[in-house]
Amino acid sequence: MIREHFTKLSGEYRLTLETSVRYLKGVGPRWEEKLARLGVRTVGDLVLAGPRAWEDRRLFGDFKPASNEPRRAFVCEIESVHESVNPYKNLCFFRATVKTQDRYLPGLSLLWIRRRSRFDVFGRLRQEIAPGRKILAFGRLDHSSVPKHQGVGLYVEEYDALDDGLLPKASPHWGGWIPVYPATEGVSQRKLRELRWGALKVWREHASCWSWPKDWAEHLPEGVTDLKNAREEIHFPANLETRRRARMTLAFWQIFLLALAMELRRRRMVDASKKHTYLPGPSSPLFDKLLSHRGLVLTQGQQKAIDDIIRDMNRPAPMNRLLQGEVGSGKTLVALAAICQAVASGHQAAFIAPTEILVFQHLINLKEFLEPLGVSIASLTSDTQAKERKEILEGLAAGHIKLVVGTHALLDPDVRFQSLALTVIDEQHRFGVNQRWTLRNKASSPDCLVLSATPIPRTLALALYGDLDISTMEELPSGHPIAKAILVKTEQEAWERLRAALGEGQQAYVVVPAIEESSELYNLEKERGELVKLFPKHRIGTIHGRMPSKEKEEALKNFAQGRSDVLLATTVIEVGIDVARAGAMIVLGAERFGLATLHQLRGRVGRGAKEGLCVLVFSSAQHQAAAGTPAVERPKDLLFQEPAAAGEADLSLDRLKRFCECRSGFEIGELDLELRGPGELLGRVQHGDFDLGYFDWKQDKDLIPAARALVHRQVQGDAALDPQLRRAVEERFGRDFLQSDIS
Repeated sequence: MIREHFTKLSGEYRLTLETSVRYLKGVGPRWEEKLARLGVRTVGDLVLAGPRAWEDRRLFGDFKPASNEPRRAFVCEIESVHESVNPYKNLCFFRATVKTQDRYLPGLSLLWIRRRSRFDVFGRLRQEIAPGRKILAFGRLDHSSVPKHQGVGLYVEEYDALDDGLLPKASPHWGGWIPVYPATEGVSQRKLRELRWGALKVWREHASCWSWPKDWAEHLPEGVTDLKNAREEIHFPANLETRRRARMTLAFWQIFLLALAMELRRRRMVDASKKHTYLPGPSSPLFDKLLSHRGLVLTQGQQKAIDDIIRDMNRPAPMNRLLQGEVGSGKTLVALAAICQAVASGHQAAFIAPTEILVFQHLINLKEFLEPLGVSIASLTSDTQAKERKEILEGLAAGHIKLVVGTHALLDPDVRFQSLALTVIDEQHRFGVNQRWTLRNKASSPDCLVLSATPIPRTLALALYGDLDISTMEELPSGHPIAKAILVKTEQEAWERLRAALGEGQQAYVVVPAIEESSELYNLEKERGELVKLFPKHRIGTIHGRMPSKEKEEALKNFAQGRSDVLLATTVIEVGIDVARAGAMIVLGAERFGLATLHQLRGRVGRGAKEGLCVLVFSSAQHQAAAGTPAVERPKDLLFQEPAAAGEADLSLDRLKRFCECRSGFEIGELDLELRGPGELLGRVQHGDFDLGYFDWKQDKDLIPAARALVHRQVQGDAALDPQLRRAVEERFGRDFLQSDIS
């Protein structure tokens, strides 16, 4: 069995990339278990799992002192050593005065700090750090750690003694840009570097299959290098340019694999066929009746999206479409067109949303539209009572219930439909891809329409929703502008704005970042008491995600029906809440929210005839930081303490100012992508599914079109996909990702 992991060469068995990591020198069974916690099981895994950062351990670059000095490596000659004890803090100090070969820092004071112990904590140091000896030292420079006349201190994080006084010719620890890897308990960075150093020797012998095919050369973006070499250079780059090109190459490989996976999924959908059919025509009589009954007029964007959807539904292959649009652009009405098409044709539809609050709001709206037309509707969540749940399940299985609205509870195995033809998934970015397919698998290739209330930049949408056709609506219904946002410096100013809105007969939201009193400056418990004091004549409602479902429904009903004037809430009201009289919103601690979230919150106000107002309050603690107010004094004896993030408060303030200047959700999506990456736009679940590692959404988005073009070259026509590419996609995303059962 063991020989399967090796290649026989010159009478010896040599390691291969598939060899278990336990056979690598210095590992064994004990270390094998520790490395498995990092996802490293083979020699090849060590190479494919790249670093998360690099440390500058170049030894001869002159370092010009600056106000925020980095960590550095030095060749040091020991001049003197000194030990001391601080009994009050129970610490021992070992200092060594040294000479360096650096022009700007010829003299340093090396510092080691240990907790006092009954053992000799500096025994090894005394042996290796002695006057006249040479060492390599790496650590963080700190002017405050030694008296001014002694120069600069270096808190030593790692050192090596040079027994013969000679520098190592090649080392995984010194002399360049040294990698820092994701670690686990009991595994040091030094050990991880040594293992990679050994694994790369095996990589050079056996990784020829990782080079780009020769016919790809003219289609690769400028700057993308050989894939095999990039895998090696990303660990121990010779210089910054080498590291940049290696990272870019691996980023292109990752986005190419994602684009390929999405295209393979899309083609699988196109090749499928559905059993259900719909009434012919550009729209259903039921939807036409709805529009006439409600006196609604579609915008051009809504009409185009409906045309795309009905055309998809009338095709033999199941629809797989993403509908995204500006806040308030009328996506629900477009979804209703698809639902009416399914119901009028004798089929069922399922509408799934991520939260109970959103389900409740959708249920109110859908009943208002459809129940007068005779459509039976039910809702199903995890809080649905057992008796009611049983009746709903029976109604779905028998086909009596034509539309069900629910949360993840709709994904339960016991939820069965008689004739499910359409699934509508709201807030797509809060669901993983496999959850979307779980709902689809409850029928024979149902049509699928996914909605995104968060406008997604085109490049991001092409990359992450490549298995979907995309409809985009930017036009707002007449007389419904996006609410104006302003940034205020004090709570007092915000409360005056709120008082004015209430005086005009409007309702308002107050949004906070936390529920309970904690380190958060603003929280729901504290602000409720404040609002009751400031507005004693007004009724204050409260809603947050931890409340029981019935209480949340009651809070929303009271606000929607005007029985409360102010709704104090967390971000549970981010989407789906539609109250025409709500004209103002106060967001406390606005710097704690992403721009996409703020835009969704802003969309909750001004949904009537009058323009809404969203007031952002920048936390006072952040104001102090932005104004240069000193923070808590930094202890001098703490080792490796990170310096305060310079300008962080200024960046938060600038981000909010830019938000106030912009009312387009798509522009805000681009801005959020630029400033924070895709996490805010995608949500935790989806972002975790597509963590691309090397790919940087801020600087690599131009690689996406090239990757998609290369994908189309690989899968065009009837030619079979290269087996190595298919294997790479399956290893990266899992075989189920490509072969989800859709029938």
